Amino acid sequence: MTKLTEQMRKTIALSAVTEQFKDEELKFKNEEHDLAMMLYLSLYDEKLLKQINKIPTEWLRMDACLRFNCGGYDLRFNVNKAVPVPYETHCSRLGIISGELGEKAQSFANRKKDMQGKVRKAHVLLLSMLSSITTFKKLEQVWPDGKKFYSAYLDKKDNSYSVPVVQIDEINKMLGLIK
Repeated sequence: MTKLTEQMRKTIALSAVTEQFKDEELKFKNEEHDLAMMLYLSLYDEKLLKQINKIPTEWLRMDACLRFNCGGYDLRFNVNKAVPVPYETHCSRLGIISGELGEKAQSFANRKKDMQGKVRKAHVLLLSMLSSITTFKKLEQVWPDGKKFYSAYLDKKDNSYSVPVVQIDEINKMLGLIK
């Protein structure tokens, strides 16, 4: 009977949760990129950005994690490709965003936080359920719908209590039990 290890439980839970939320997380990632670029472009005029784009990127500080003050909230947004930022900012806020754009950033940040909470809750609940199960036989009885997440482990022989023959022979020789 194959026993579940803690690492197996973590892998099963992670793959199940990742698969369930991958489309929603991708949607948020794309929306976050678009919003971050909107915020970034709102801080710098077009003329300055054109001049910066003429400079080789290795001469610039490039960043893919952009930080803004949006209506008093310190918010971070990721972009798909790093953009040039002033050296003096060094991970500090790029600027202050207010008005409708600031409210849009706050709204997105709240929706993303809610979605991340949903993902964490699903992960915790699944790990909690898996922690109460010790064998795959029991797991198949309790959670047959999740078989695609643990089926790879079902085909493997239980080696949890066996020691390789090479080690046994070596131990026996060391102890003088065999020559």
